Amino acid sequence: MTPMLRTITGPAVADFRDRVRRPAYVVILAAAVALGYVAVPDSDAKWMIMQVGDHRGVYHSAYVGMVTALASGLWIMLGGFYIVRNSVERDRSTRVGQLVAATSLRTTAYMAGKFLSNLMLLSSMLGVLAITALVMQLARGESYDVDLYALWQPFFLVALPLAALTAACALLFETLPVLRTGFGNIVWFCVWLVIATVGQGPGQLLGGTGVYEVARSMYDDMVAQRIDMTGSFSLGLTYLDKPLGTFTWDGFTPTATYLLGRIALLLLAVAVAVLPALWFGRFDPARTWQRRERTPQPESAAGAFQPVFIDEVAGQSPASTRPAAILRTRPEPGGVTARIWAGEIRILLKGVPWWWWLGAAFLVLLGITAPLHGTSRVMLPLAWIWPIIIWSRLGTQRHEYAVETVLGAYPAVRRRMLAEWGRD
Repeated sequence: MTPMLRTITGPAVADFRDRVRRPAYVVILAAAVALGYVAVPDSDAKWMIMQVGDHRGVYHSAYVGMVTALASGLWIMLGGFYIVRNSVERDRSTRVGQLVAATSLRTTAYMAGKFLSNLMLLSSMLGVLAITALVMQLARGESYDVDLYALWQPFFLVALPLAALTAACALLFETLPVLRTGFGNIVWFCVWLVIATVGQGPGQLLGGTGVYEVARSMYDDMVAQRIDMTGSFSLGLTYLDKPLGTFTWDGFTPTATYLLGRIALLLLAVAVAVLPALWFGRFDPARTWQRRERTPQPESAAGAFQPVFIDEVAGQSPASTRPAAILRTRPEPGGVTARIWAGEIRILLKGVPWWWWLGAAFLVLLGITAPLHGTSRVMLPLAWIWPIIIWSRLGTQRHEYAVETVLGAYPAVRRRMLAEWGRD
């Protein structure tokens, strides 16, 4: 292994191991298993993930692998993005970035390592989904003839390029000042909607999501079997009024053009991942963008926060050591829950930019003056989406402001939780 490759893979593997040791990773894998179950429902189920008109394929290896891979590819593009988009921010908040800035590590190598770590995390989810697909084929019992190549081929052809593109875009968003905020979450959701819908059509750049060729292959097999197909191809959770008919799909044989498109998508993901090296400061305060960030300053003797517990006997701390702020061991009586709730509201609204308030007032004004039909159909979804920039901070402010220890010492846990729920 070359020194350059070792420089990239070493930190990537370490970062990946740190992520998989967290309890949230177990939840991620459980969600992957649930997705694999939903993708291959029972024959009399009232829902379906993928269908061709009023039919679905027989649950053999090729069909089960393809439907699971297609569903997982689109799901990872959405949910996986929000899972892996905190790799750079974690280095910034834990001040590991200061150590990185002091080393001779190249910015390109740092970005490549983060991209590889993101891809490893998403690929581990794909691995769990691949195993789940095998279990679901045997559990449904329509075909016990297992073909591992046909079962797992779609995960490499369809899902893996989409996961790589997601890992790269998450890294790109983290290095751009505007997109690494809650606004970036909204932007990616809109991007995902465009890719998930437009990317399924014919003639898309690099083959789009790779769905069109698969759907065309299924359609050709149905025509060869003289099955009357009414309706169109559908990929997404759909409610069924009656069970679907079945057809036998011979599997997907990719063409050279299709393979080149998948490879090009992987190369595009690598290019997007290393692109931020052109402007990312690698946590170096001497770089322009890093100087604009609010970095924590060393605590001075006058401004340092020194919480001191009140002496329960004397009722106060000595005058010579009395700090500017005092952390009490018990809440004062009278309106405790209301004060906590008011404090949570102030913290939530702290730092909200003026343009957000202007946009909120504009939406409220339109909501009052717009007719019930027409404009309100557009304004109502916008009014739902607009607060996401603020709501995205809910549940993370303890970690954001590093006050877990202080809140953990507060005795009225139930009141604190009630205030947080009331704020939400």
